[in-house]
Amino acid sequence: MGDHFQWIADVEVGESEEAETAEKLKRWLVDLGIIVPEETPCAISTPGHRPGSHFTRALEDGEVDADPAGMDGVEIHVGRTVFYPGQGEPGPAECPRCDRVFGDFDMESLEYEDDPQIRALIAAAQRWDEGGAAEVGCRVCGQSSHLNDWRWGYGALALGRVGLTFWNWPELSDDFTRQIGERLGHRVRHGLQQKL
Repeated sequence: MGDHFQWIADVEVGESEEAETAEKLKRWLVDLGIIVPEETPCAISTPGHRPGSHFTRALEDGEVDADPAGMDGVEIHVGRTVFYPGQGEPGPAECPRCDRVFGDFDMESLEYEDDPQIRALIAAAQRWDEGGAAEVGCRVCGQSSHLNDWRWGYGALALGRVGLTFWNWPELSDDFTRQIGERLGHRVRHGLQQKL
């Protein structure tokens, strides 16, 4: 059993407001008791914030008895970050223009299908990470969209300048993700747990 993580990314925050937005998000999480204010090397070899006394406020209802001793820290990302699944390729992904789905799960191989559209999305994420644009053309309808506008299945991919990675936490609730979006006033995306 390896480590796992979940992330929540703000996919709308701009460069000029990233530091202020991250600080606002941190203060809110500390005020709710979800994390402690001090940063320690607790997020799988990087600095992070340990679970606070009310960390269960971030979790699904069935996780209220979670033991914080088995959980690692929360890493707060500031700056250009690609949020991705921990293993394998992301997918499936749905074009926001024509609704075509790419990279379906293959029941015979028990893996996601190798799909050139998924590879194009990954390449766009790499371009963006290196300072470039993140527009991706759909190979069916031919229209371009920003990578963050594509709709993802379990293996979500997102680009953001502010985000959180929860290391070895139980499942985060959809309500918690929604609250973060409301608090920041931006669209956010949640990446599901992935084993490493």
